[in-house]
Amino acid sequence: MTLFVLFGDSIKLLAADPSFDEGFAIADSVCMFFFIMEFLGNTWSKSLFYSFYPLQTEGYIFSFFWWLDMIAIVSMWPDIPWIANGMGIGDVTNQVQGNNNYSKAGRVVRLVRLVRLVRLYKIAVEKMTNIKKEMEMMKLVEAGLITYDEIQRQKLLYEKRSSKLGGQLSSIITQRVIILVLIMIIILLVIDYTTYNDEASYAVGLLATLNANSSVDNVFLATMVSTILQNEVAGPSIDSPSPNLIYLEVYPYYPADVPIVNNFERLTYLRTPSKIDIICHGGICNDFSYWHVNQQQRVADSAYVHAIYDINQLQRLNALFSILITLFIGFALVMAA
Repeated sequence: MTLFVLFGDSIKLLAADPSFDEGFAIADSVCMFFFIMEFLGNTWSKSLFYSFYPLQTEGYIFSFFWWLDMIAIVSMWPDIPWIANGMGIGDVTNQVQGNNNYSKAGRVVRLVRLVRLVRLYKIAVEKMTNIKKEMEMMKLVEAGLITYDEIQRQKLLYEKRSSKLGGQLSSIITQRVIILVLIMIIILLVIDYTTYNDEASYAVGLLATLNANSSVDNVFLATMVSTILQNEVAGPSIDSPSPNLIYLEVYPYYPADVPIVNNFERLTYLRTPSKIDIICHGGICNDFSYWHVNQQQRVADSAYVHAIYDINQLQRLNALFSILITLFIGFALVMAA
């Protein structure tokens, strides 16, 4: 489940059809339920409650790892549609996924889930160490050098010797490693410079300006439309991460509801973050509500341009790099801890 919540969303964007989104949402919900149960169980069993009012506690509750586990669970909420929509953050989530700066912040929050890998790794190492010791002891028993009762006494003595000091030192080292890695990630994301490809919005804005200007010659406007089609329209098998125009409607250059480019079959296979929907009318661009008004209201406007771009390949590329980054940071955390 830990591995699924780390890589599931990226795998979904990279290789899964949108029809599988509901299945991923159900799997995320199941994982979150078990994480919450584990979180509550750890909170109760690994904490000492001296007083509930005023609250006096010791142990796991309100500790560094308690807060990390809490953040890791909360970070799953935007990935689960029924929670995101219920909290009114469904649309915000889509905008965050499409916005590079916000997606960086979201990536840092999600990387908190990697702390679970450190815990799993340490549990696995401890288990393998104990198995190895028991096998060595059993060889001594078989050789007649020690009795089985003596093994049990030494095992009990070893458990008593595993002092709280050793556990606290291990916890402090792991805590400092986690803080150091998270600070490093945050700083790298802050100082990183990423260019934004505004070719799509610029082309549509220029086309809308020309379309709204009654003094522009139709021949020149037709040349502009033709240039956009030549440079930005591509087939469904496109391998380039550049935006590709899959829908274009220009009024009054073309009659209303007669799109110049209409590839709605391709549009049905795109998630919201995988498309750029640009609408310009009355000198205003990106007014998404305009597309939902009725035909009379749209035709009543002097001019409008509606364009939809496919950026699915770019989203898939980002998902691939997200998996690679998670693998690298997870490896660094586990090895350092």
